[in-house]
Amino acid sequence: MNLHFVYPDVETAAAHDIQIGIASISAVLKSGGHRVSLSHITKFGSKSEIIREMKKYSPDVFCFSSTTNQFPFVKQISRWIKEEFDAPIIVGGIHATLSPQEVISCKSIDVVCIGEGEYPLLELVNNIDDGKPIDKIKNLWVKKGLNIIENPVRPLISNLDSLPFPDYELFDIQRVLKETEGRISILVGRGCPYTCTYCCNHALRKIYEGKGSYVRYRSVDNVFQQIEYLKNRYAISRIDFSDDTFTLSRNWIKEFTEKYSKRFGLGFTCNARIETINSELLRMLKNANCQVINYGIESGNEWLRKEILKRGTASNQDIIHVFKETRDTGIKTFSYNMIGLPFETHEMIEETIALNRKISPSYIMVFIFYPYPGTELWKICRENNFLTGDFSTSYAKPGSMLNLPNWKKEEILKYYDKFNKIAMETWVKSDYPNLLPLYKMLTFALGGSRTREMLTKLKYNNSLRSIFRWGSKRESLLP
Repeated sequence: MNLHFVYPDVETAAAHDIQIGIASISAVLKSGGHRVSLSHITKFGSKSEIIREMKKYSPDVFCFSSTTNQFPFVKQISRWIKEEFDAPIIVGGIHATLSPQEVISCKSIDVVCIGEGEYPLLELVNNIDDGKPIDKIKNLWVKKGLNIIENPVRPLISNLDSLPFPDYELFDIQRVLKETEGRISILVGRGCPYTCTYCCNHALRKIYEGKGSYVRYRSVDNVFQQIEYLKNRYAISRIDFSDDTFTLSRNWIKEFTEKYSKRFGLGFTCNARIETINSELLRMLKNANCQVINYGIESGNEWLRKEILKRGTASNQDIIHVFKETRDTGIKTFSYNMIGLPFETHEMIEETIALNRKISPSYIMVFIFYPYPGTELWKICRENNFLTGDFSTSYAKPGSMLNLPNWKKEEILKYYDKFNKIAMETWVKSDYPNLLPLYKMLTFALGGSRTREMLTKLKYNNSLRSIFRWGSKRESLLP
């Protein structure tokens, strides 16, 4: 059976990276004897261009993976495919999982895959191969005549070590490594126990209630086998552990750091929660060559963070303390923030900016809040008539999707621009301190937004970045 993945990744305002979910499903399908191919669509072309691309692979089945932001592209491309091919179209991914009714209502879509897709997809292609019905496969919603068969989800995959390593080769991995300067993403587990209202995890836990432990880890040795496998094949400069909270299990981290420092010299980054951090854990991570820890701050207002975002119990003082401890340990810090939140005031945004100044992170990222269907905060926005029905191709693009009382969208953009000015200056100061005077001169001459646009492009362009790095060593370039 020949299954072809279509992965729209258009105008996302970020580097085009490997989608580990698709790579994992591909590995399982290939281990089952099936052929898998991929169209990683980074530019939205015409119908003729899309169809020409699809005809290269002569697939028996099409499978899309979609976020909420990319679903409009899925709808359009699937329509074009349905007009030209007599093959079933399946859509999975986070948007299909949290909004299956919206997805299955599209005329061009035949099947929706909810949740973990490895074994539902394997069973589906096996059944098609064997001429068996597909309407009773768990995790799948299937159109049958005028009816929709809504099958329940199967238990979660409990032993993640039983899965083959994700099929990174399905993607243009050399292009990915070139864009990221050799950085590669790895997941060591699945699931997150926290209840952040803007995130999908609390909604996913409800879908899988009674279906096994939601938070699961691969064994440390299994993770190391994957790192060894990748390191032997590619020129890797750093590993980015992409788990929502890498530092959840103290015992796992202890074993990982003790073994990693003896086996690998590669630096790595990870995501962490303030509540999970102490000085002992930071020392373990530093000794294992952790270079950057990403922390979600989201808001500097404690009421908004705890009552609306449900970010946990960490106070602003806790955040300040952990950032200082991380910095003192010799690990760089990344602060993630949101503005344009429901019930947020001008003063609250100023508190977020002020907190970032206090914690002095190495890097800052700011997003304008995007309401994702199925999340608790999306429901709050709907109940309060904040939703506009607008969409963006990326949560990283500026612009609010809400109508908030006492807010004009232009005001949110001004705060976004102000915050981004601080973020870009922080990045230059952290990675290219010698060029900080030049950055300030450019900002004065060109204006803040034009300078930041230029440097944002530079961050994802190898040749420009090389020039910038070279320039940082040349004192003669400075005014």
